[in-house]
Amino acid sequence: MSGQSQPTAIDVYTDAVASASAVPDTSNDGLLIKINNCRSPHIVQFEYRERIAADGTHIGGIYKETNGQSFPLTVDPTHQINWHTDTSGAPNAYYDQQDAVPVVSTPLSLNFFDQPNFGGDTYQQGAHETWRVSMVDEVIFNCQIAREVHWTRQVLWVPDPSNPGHGKQNPIQYVDVLS
Repeated sequence: MSGQSQPTAIDVYTDAVASASAVPDTSNDGLLIKINNCRSPHIVQFEYRERIAADGTHIGGIYKETNGQSFPLTVDPTHQINWHTDTSGAPNAYYDQQDAVPVVSTPLSLNFFDQPNFGGDTYQQGAHETWRVSMVDEVIFNCQIAREVHWTRQVLWVPDPSNPGHGKQNPIQYVDVLS
């Protein structure tokens, strides 16, 4: 930009920790996008969620958020993805991010933290299934898309071959973080 002393910077971090003002269950192990030195930065976020049985088949159904919104689970990620904006019912994804997501914003910068959770009655602790959420964050400033950040977060069910029908859920992990 004319008169700008520093170039625009967009940095992406995994395993990030949110600000101290974040609610405890969303304060660790998140994704942080830092945008600096650009005019009017925003992020529009799209996501889809999957439940995958231990045998690899997708489990259909509805994912219900804590605010009451519900979305169909994706059962065929290669041909039919059930995308939705991640805005907690806000009417405009460009201006209204998730209510509980810690965002620090100024006219020339934005720090956006997110950590999609796996909760409610859709995902049961100890279930023999993998839980996955895939996201696309559109980083927008100066009235154009400047960058896309694609990322996936999952809790992977790992069967125990020595004990059929048993296994464990590995800790939450990031896969395929592309920017």
